[in-house]
Amino acid sequence: MLKILIGLAVIGCLLAGGCMLLFSKKIGYHVEGDSAYYYFVGYSDWKQKRKEITGADVTSLKETDSEYTTDDQHAFYRGTLLQKSDASTFRIVDKYTSLSRDASNIWSGSTLVSEDADHYKVLKDFHAKDRFKVYHFGKVLDGADPATFEMLGDVRFVARDKTRAYMRGKIIEHADGPTFRHIGHNFFVDKARVWFFGSLIDGADPGSFELLNDRYSKDDKRAYYTGDPIEGADPKSFRVTSTEPGKYTAEDAKYKYKEGKRVN
Repeated sequence: MLKILIGLAVIGCLLAGGCMLLFSKKIGYHVEGDSAYYYFVGYSDWKQKRKEITGADVTSLKETDSEYTTDDQHAFYRGTLLQKSDASTFRIVDKYTSLSRDASNIWSGSTLVSEDADHYKVLKDFHAKDRFKVYHFGKVLDGADPATFEMLGDVRFVARDKTRAYMRGKIIEHADGPTFRHIGHNFFVDKARVWFFGSLIDGADPGSFELLNDRYSKDDKRAYYTGDPIEGADPKSFRVTSTEPGKYTAEDAKYKYKEGKRVN
C-alpha cells in the first residue's frame, strides 16, 4: 500500500509540474563565486528560474529560502534591492501582503510605499495611511486626506474623508464625505443623493428613501430595482412579495413586477 501511495504521489507531482518544488535545492538566495542569485519557480510553467541580484554585497548576503534577505547594508525582496532600505532595522510586517519596513520606510513587495514608517497605519481592505498620504493596494490614493480618512466600519472597500467618499480605491462621484454613509445592503446616501454600489441613483431623495430588500427600494416619487427606476410603479403602494432566488417579485395597487419589470 505504501508503494502505491508513493507512486501516486510521484505521478501527481509529475502531472502538476511541481516536482521541482519538492526536490530542488536551489530556492531563495544563493551566493555562487562573486555573484548572488535568487532562485524561484515560475508560476506559469513551474520551471526553476534564477535572477542575478544587483547591488548586493556577496560577502555578507544571507543565504535563505525566504523571499526576503539582507546583506550588511540593504534588504532584498525576491532578488530586488529595496531602495533606501536599512538592513539593521529591517523587518517583515506581513508576509501575506508582502509588507515590510525599516526605521524610516515601508515597502509593499519591492515598491517603496511610504517614508513615514512610524506613522504608517494599516487599515482594512488593503488600505493604509501615514501623515502625508493614503494608500490602496500600495498605491497612493490621489487627493485623499490622511488626517480624516476612515473606512466605513459596516461595509467593505468603502471609505470617506472630509471631502469625498471612495469605493475600491476610486472616488465616488458627487459624494459628500462628511455625510456619506451606508444604509444597508449595497445602498449609500449622503445629505443630497443616493447610490447603489458606487452608481448614483439619479433623482432619488435621501430623505424619503427606503430599502425594501437587497434589490428593491423606493422614495416618495418612485420605486427602484437595483437602483433603476421601475416604470409606472406607484411608490406609495409598492411592496415586495418574494425574495426567493430568481424571483424578486413585487406589486403595487395596480401591477405586479418581477425583477423590476412589469408582468401584467
